[in-house]
Amino acid sequence: MCESLRISHLMYVDDLLLFCRRDVSSVTQLVDCLQRFAQMVGLTANLTKSSIYMAGVDKTVCHRLLQITGFQQGEMPFRYLGIPIASQKLRISDYTILLDTLTRRVTSWPKVTLSYAGKAQLVTLVLQGMECYWMSVLPLPSGVIDRIYRICRAFMWTTSHPPIAWSELCRPREEGGLGLRDLSVWNRALLAKVLWRIQDKQDTLWIRWVHHTYLQQTDIWTWTMRHGDSPLIKQLLQIRDSILVASGSPSAAERLLANWFQQPRGVARAYDHFWDGRPPQPWVRTVWRSPIQPSHAFTLWLLARGHLPVRARQEYMHDRLCIFCRQSEETLEHLFFRCDVTSRLWRRTCEWLQMRPEMSTYRGMLRTFRRLYWKTSIASSARHVAMAALVYHLWGARNAWVHEGRRLDEGLLFRRVQIHVYRTLGVYNDRELCQG
Repeated sequence: MCESLRISHLMYVDDLLLFCRRDVSSVTQLVDCLQRFAQMVGLTANLTKSSIYMAGVDKTVCHRLLQITGFQQGEMPFRYLGIPIASQKLRISDYTILLDTLTRRVTSWPKVTLSYAGKAQLVTLVLQGMECYWMSVLPLPSGVIDRIYRICRAFMWTTSHPPIAWSELCRPREEGGLGLRDLSVWNRALLAKVLWRIQDKQDTLWIRWVHHTYLQQTDIWTWTMRHGDSPLIKQLLQIRDSILVASGSPSAAERLLANWFQQPRGVARAYDHFWDGRPPQPWVRTVWRSPIQPSHAFTLWLLARGHLPVRARQEYMHDRLCIFCRQSEETLEHLFFRCDVTSRLWRRTCEWLQMRPEMSTYRGMLRTFRRLYWKTSIASSARHVAMAALVYHLWGARNAWVHEGRRLDEGLLFRRVQIHVYRTLGVYNDRELCQG
């Protein structure tokens, strides 16, 4: 395979792979070249960090080759540029390096003090960025993806029973999710770029090797999967088939790939193509409106999805009465709107910002804001910020009463909402808030 393309070595910075035949003469010539290089330049191979890998060599010849080189015998898989190299399909255990790196990164962060919104941001920017390099080279097995999800889930939530499935977090915000990446879809989008490079016959050593070894006189659109193909090639052919089904013909598929990857953000466009979307949720713009603080928006998002863990949703709870009034079962509608305590706070907030008190359910609240307070004026922004802040502080007060025994001070909570609105919008009196 290497001889026809004259591949004698691969080198990147100080990572060097040398290839030769599995006989004493070839290995002796290789060692002589290394010794001449050391004499000329003064750089020698580090015997403790160098290994020799052999295949189909009997024990006598193997022992002789080890004596000639002075290297230790290595075993596959080994790492090159951070990626495990193997002669057969990688096992889940071969991805331990990636999983351990993710685990170490997670445990270094202050899980308790970070808000859920902050955790979601770290998962998006850091954790899912670390495996991006691997997924652009290898098809990740579902078992590895599940373990990555478990690591992220354990960091994201403080309970062993998360209020919402991880697959829902991976939905775009428009569909009611958090916009985290679905790793299996992201993996396909990254490998689709590899497929485009192969069909475009880009002038790189690996692309030339694929065409010489696999495609030969055919192209990627007519290549038939064989039993001995590598897992990467098999995955690329599955991606090819799905693109062909969606496009209708090889020429249309080529145009689709070119439209993705000849422009910026091509992988993102490929991700959108492979994503199995749902209709957008009508409340999304209300929940994620820009003036709303991220931690407040996250709590509001959980409320909009109906997933805040109130007592009515916890079957193991014997006491399901509202912690504030102790008169009715603690449902979402009762806790946030129908309880005497919270209804007084809503009326007070509505009077303060001149809103209509038409909110008796969380769905009705979101519908009211979408219908009446959609403008971009200061008054409309103040109402959105106050609404999200009140939901956030009510939920925090409920948890403080349940877990710490701290009773709710209505006046203090309302004042916190007011101060937050003033600081967020940079206003100093109620007259400015009611303009527009």
